[in-house]
Amino acid sequence: MARSSLSPFPFWELELHSIAKGKEIVSFYEKGKIWKKEEAEKVYEECRGKDAIVDDLEEKKQRLLPPTPFDTTSLQTEAYKCFGFSPTQTLSIAESLYTSGYISYPRTSSQKLPEKIGYKAILSALKKLPEFAREVEELLSKKQLKPREGSKEDPAHPAIYPTAQVPDTSKLNQQERKLYELIVRRFIAVFADEALRNVIKIVLRIKEHRFVASGYKTIEKGWLKFYPFTQVKEVELPDVKVGEVLKTKELLMLEKQTQPPERYTQASILKEMEKHNLGTKATRAQILQTLYDRGYIVGKSIQVTKFGLAVVEALEKYCPDIIDVNLTASFEEEMERVRERKKKMDKVIDEAKRVLEKILKEFKNNEEGIGKFLAERYIEYVRESRIVGKCPECGNDLVVIVSKSSGKRFIGCSNYKNGCRFSSPLPQKGNVYLTEKKCKECGSPMVMIKYKGRRPFLSCINMKCKTRSA
Repeated sequence: MARSSLSPFPFWELELHSIAKGKEIVSFYEKGKIWKKEEAEKVYEECRGKDAIVDDLEEKKQRLLPPTPFDTTSLQTEAYKCFGFSPTQTLSIAESLYTSGYISYPRTSSQKLPEKIGYKAILSALKKLPEFAREVEELLSKKQLKPREGSKEDPAHPAIYPTAQVPDTSKLNQQERKLYELIVRRFIAVFADEALRNVIKIVLRIKEHRFVASGYKTIEKGWLKFYPFTQVKEVELPDVKVGEVLKTKELLMLEKQTQPPERYTQASILKEMEKHNLGTKATRAQILQTLYDRGYIVGKSIQVTKFGLAVVEALEKYCPDIIDVNLTASFEEEMERVRERKKKMDKVIDEAKRVLEKILKEFKNNEEGIGKFLAERYIEYVRESRIVGKCPECGNDLVVIVSKSSGKRFIGCSNYKNGCRFSSPLPQKGNVYLTEKKCKECGSPMVMIKYKGRRPFLSCINMKCKTRSA
């Protein structure tokens, strides 16, 4: 809701392109965003057409520590980033690998790898797999195997790691192979050396205005060569000296607009839930999936639907305690204290009962109001969610219709009662999803068709479109 209410605000940036030893250096105005156009124009006019002098030069070494072992949330986050796997999908694949004996228990909060799991035995077993043999051999040649660990602990389970029971990877399905490789390479990387980078900062000056260029070069790859899923920025700058004059190729004044915060993805929302102690390692993915299943949220870049907003609005109005983040987090914290034997279970249950009885009584007293409010919004939501686009013949809404007589689905015009006969067939099998995309050929709305076991594809609804006969 907060995101949708933000209006874009204009600002300007200055980008200087200079030439040094035949190579281009791109630098940016040191003060960053300029909020007044007149100020940007003043700096631009004072610098345009003038050469820059190297005013300052800084060089430092940057250490990149190896990653920490996977816990449940970080595995789900990384699998989403690398492969687009949803959190529930990742957990399902991981559990399949676990039941086959190939990885440790995947539901864990721990970032610790105790020595008793047998580092050397696991690495020696992984060496038998050709895709990991070279990296593992290099690690086994080290005098000491010591993993980099994170701060999180779980007394019940260690971090996720591959076991010494290695699979025939050719017999794993594609998703299992991808996740298994991710887990193995992460395990290998935590034992590797840190990476070392050279960071260079060049400050250029035109009159009193300073522009900054940044360069990055990896000197020692360390763990980066074992973990290809992390890519680092490489920007090589030519050698320059303080006082050197650089020819200006061009100076750009770029007008831009502020952007609202990025929407949550399935990966970033899991991190946020963990940060606020909402749900557990075992339930967060399912909570998220439930929100999708009920139509409260949609999309990989998560958007709250109008019906989802209506649910929040109703609960805020009639029963605000039920959506209090602090209340949910406190329940999780109390259960954690019970698990750690710092508090008695009976006492925690009694306290929770008192709180929940009060909330449920309030909910019950407002049940009719909540139900009426949500029923109205749900009807509106369903009606809007059926809209595909505008009818090319009469301009009214095109909607997905299911025939009462045949049970077949098709796209038809909402103005059919007044004589509009536009219609377009839909596949009778598989799932059909509405999109906001338009056909590049004819401009008509497009729908996404998804059959089980096949990749989803987009289809134009216009039967006369060239793409339909392609």
